[in-house]
Amino acid sequence: MTWYDEEPSYVQDYQERPNMELLRYRQEKTWEIVRHFCRYVKSKDQEHDIGIGNIFIFETEPSRTAELVDVIVFHDYFPTRKRMRDALEYAKKMGEKYGKPVLDNEMCCLARANPYDMSIEMHDEYQIGWYLFELMIGKDMWSRVHGVVYPDGTVRDPSIVAAIGGFFRNRGETAIRSDVNQEDYVKRVSILAERTLHAARQNQGSDHSQDVENLLEVCEYAANLLEAGELVPMAYPPTAKIAAYRRQQNVDAMEIEDYLTELIGTLKKACHIIE
Repeated sequence: MTWYDEEPSYVQDYQERPNMELLRYRQEKTWEIVRHFCRYVKSKDQEHDIGIGNIFIFETEPSRTAELVDVIVFHDYFPTRKRMRDALEYAKKMGEKYGKPVLDNEMCCLARANPYDMSIEMHDEYQIGWYLFELMIGKDMWSRVHGVVYPDGTVRDPSIVAAIGGFFRNRGETAIRSDVNQEDYVKRVSILAERTLHAARQNQGSDHSQDVENLLEVCEYAANLLEAGELVPMAYPPTAKIAAYRRQQNVDAMEIEDYLTELIGTLKKACHIIE
């Protein structure tokens, strides 16, 4: 935590105020070293731009580094549009005051209520440059909350890729909710599910491999309707679970029957079908 007067109170709202005299002493020692190396690096290299990765944009003036850098750099993980807007307004003023470009070189974290699409959209609105932390989904401690692309080219969430391309979800009054039963396909899959479940129950033999295949086919039918209409959580999509079932050996047919029944129930509830 930084505890500068320029910070909004909510930056400090979950931690008790520390010994401010000791904190200020340590902070100034740190900034003294940073300012020294800003001057040193520029004395050795006049060609390349330098910046300081401030934890918050509100450190810019207390650190007294704005005069020494070529680009004003900060990090941003604010969890709401209002809080982010406050930070970006401040960043814009800093850029105008010092006549320097402003760059957010660390943003977007699922664990900090700082989703990619919101953060990218806001920075684009304010025309403030940004870097994502991180692009790739690796095997380190950050893989669960950072990253866009897996090594094989698949992605965590297509909405992130869309946001990078400048396409954002409609959260306004013009947004239209989907109706996946517009052409009665929910009724169709419900009938198919009932017939498939009935056929599986009628099979009294020991080989249920064909039943499993038929049941998973109907599961995928229902899952695709649910996913197409965004009617289920996509952290672990139904189609991913179905793919996992298909990779297994000796799947329990009754387990698949239970899952199909669950999918159809979710689909009917989402489409307000009462029987």
